[in-house]
Amino acid sequence: MKKFLFTSVLLLFTLVMGAQTIKVSPKLEKGTKKTYVAEVVTNLLGMSEIKANTETDYIVTDVKPDGFVMECVLTKFDSDAKKDDIMSRIFSITQEMIKGVTVRFETDKDGKPLRILNFEELKKGMEAVVDKLLTEVLSQAPEAAALSKDDLKQQVLSSMTEDVLLQSMSVNTSPIALNGKTISLGLQDEYLNSNGLKMKRTYIPSTNGTITTTGVLSMTKDDMKQLVMKTAKERGGDMVDDTMIENILNSGMVKFEANEKAVYTLDTDGWVKSIKADVSSETMGMKTTVNSTITLKK
Repeated sequence: MKKFLFTSVLLLFTLVMGAQTIKVSPKLEKGTKKTYVAEVVTNLLGMSEIKANTETDYIVTDVKPDGFVMECVLTKFDSDAKKDDIMSRIFSITQEMIKGVTVRFETDKDGKPLRILNFEELKKGMEAVVDKLLTEVLSQAPEAAALSKDDLKQQVLSSMTEDVLLQSMSVNTSPIALNGKTISLGLQDEYLNSNGLKMKRTYIPSTNGTITTTGVLSMTKDDMKQLVMKTAKERGGDMVDDTMIENILNSGMVKFEANEKAVYTLDTDGWVKSIKADVSSETMGMKTTVNSTITLKK
């Protein structure tokens, strides 16, 4: 037993000492441009599997005393989304409408996104996207004819905030998500995923320069109650009360599950060279999985 404990402690010590600390701070200067190619397989709500190929440019457009100004733009989008499948159409329309749209943002000296500089301009464009999406959905769902398009539009737009957009670049899996982080073994942080679920992410650097991140659900029962209540009210369930939500959660009818794993490889200049990511979540019966490979284009 003593030998086993000694060997275990020695192994743990070796792992801890062998895992280096990595500061993610890519080389940035005015005119720097990086293009990333992504292959993504998305399964929406367990119904529609969509394969997509994209290209996204990240460009440093200006240098400031305390950081940089960068632009991000989706330049290419192709998918096998089926025109007769409503979920595929929603996915396809969203991507097609944002293709060519430039997101301009400010970063710190390490390239960490701090704020969106052209959000008001982007917000106007989002209104057109949401309007087209709702027109498509309502035309293919006769049972939704009684719903107010304007009310639905306002609900969707109210959730599209600057913070959400910033999070998509600095928290969700992206080539600049790790910028500014000093990563050592066991580093953890908490964040909200795209479905509004609280997550805890753990970082594991390796001696070969790769960084592995794993994210798991980190929600208390009260967190789940608040999310169910919020969702119910957004869907017109004004009569839902705390006791009802408690009974629903205790019954096991509503599930909250989420898992994420990503492996980042860094290039010699500090920019991300590749990402392999697998994300899955289930929110109140709605399952989604996203498997993606993102590669720096040479």
